[in-house]
Amino acid sequence: MRRLILALVPALLAQVDTGIIGGTVRDAAGAVIPRAKVEVRNTGTGITWEVASNGDGIFVSPPLRSGEYVVQVTAAGFEQSARSLTLTVSQRVSLEFELKLGSVATSVDVQAAAAVLQTESATLSNLRGERQIKDLPLNGRNFANLIGLAPGAMPALTQTLGSPITMKRGVTGFALNGQRFQDNNFLLDGINNNENHNGLGILIFPPIEAIEEFRIESSVANAQFGRGGGGTVNLTFKSGTRDYHGGLFHFLRNSAFDARNFFDGAAVRKPPFKLNQFGGFVGGRLNPRAKDPKTFFFADYQGGRIRQAQSYVSNVPIAVFRTGDFSTAAQRVFDPLTQRRLADGRFERDQFPGNRIPAARIDRTG
Repeated sequence: MRRLILALVPALLAQVDTGIIGGTVRDAAGAVIPRAKVEVRNTGTGITWEVASNGDGIFVSPPLRSGEYVVQVTAAGFEQSARSLTLTVSQRVSLEFELKLGSVATSVDVQAAAAVLQTESATLSNLRGERQIKDLPLNGRNFANLIGLAPGAMPALTQTLGSPITMKRGVTGFALNGQRFQDNNFLLDGINNNENHNGLGILIFPPIEAIEEFRIESSVANAQFGRGGGGTVNLTFKSGTRDYHGGLFHFLRNSAFDARNFFDGAAVRKPPFKLNQFGGFVGGRLNPRAKDPKTFFFADYQGGRIRQAQSYVSNVPIAVFRTGDFSTAAQRVFDPLTQRRLADGRFERDQFPGNRIPAARIDRTG
C-alpha cells in the first residue's frame, strides 16, 4: 500500500468538499450596513479573502477548505469586529455582526462556536473530525469503520460483499437509513472515489494521519453530490500550512494475545499472525523562504506487511475411494450410463455392483 499525494493551495476548489461563511452586518439599532469590508483569513495558511456586504448587509465568502478561520468586519464610522471559528467540510456557517459606533482602531474579538442546529441546510449529517479519526480504535486502520457510528447506519450483510478485490482493500458496506449500501457515494476532496465493481467499495483508503475529517450525509443530501439515494461520505485530505508539521507511525498486531482457534487442538501450534502498518507524513509551505506563502504541500506514505496462517477442516478422499471402491461409504453410487425414463416420467439408474466403480470406467486423466 503505497501512495504519494500532493495538495496545492490555492487551487480550483470543488464545491462539494468546501464550506461557506456568510452572514449579515448590522449596526446597534438593527439597521443593515452595506459595503462593509469583510476579510476571511485562514489562520493555518495566512491566506485572506476579501468580500463586501451588499445593499442588504449580507456577505458570502468564496468556497473555503475546512480549517480555522478569522472573520473581520470593518466599516467607516464603526468599531472593527472579528470572530474566530472552525469551518468543517461542506459546512455553511451564518454569522451575525453587530457593529458599534466608534473608531475603526477599536476592535472587538469574539470566539464563535459553531451552532448546534445548522439553519443553513436541511441535510442530516454526522462529522468525524481529526481527533476522532486518530483516537477511536480502528481495526486495520480503515477509516470507513467509523461510518458505522453514525445514526441510522447498519452493517451490510457480509455475504453480499462477494468481491475479493473489495475485501482485500477493506469493507465499506454500511446501509444508511434503510437504503441499499450500493447507493452510497464516496468523495475524496470532491472527486468521485467509488469503485464501480458492483458498487461494493471505494478506490483509495488514505492513511488516517492524512485525513482532515469526513462528513456522512445520511439524509436529504444536497443535489450537488449527485449519484444515488444512499449516504454520502465526503472526505477531505489535510493540507500544508505556513508551518512545517510531520510525523512517523508504526502499528503492530500479532497473535501473541489471540485466543486459540476452535479447530486447533491442544497439540497444534497456534497459527501465527503478524501485521505491520507503518509510514509517515509531512506538510508545510512549498517555499521555505517565502514571507507570505501562497503554495503549500502535504505528502503521506503508508506501507503494510501481513504474515498469516489459518486452520481449515476439510474432507479428503481415502485411498480406496480414489480407486473407485465406495463399498464402505454410506452414499450409494449409480452408473450414469444406465439412466432410463420410467412410464410416470421419472428417471432411474442402476447402482454399481458392490458400490464399486470398475477400473475401466475411470478416466485416467480425471
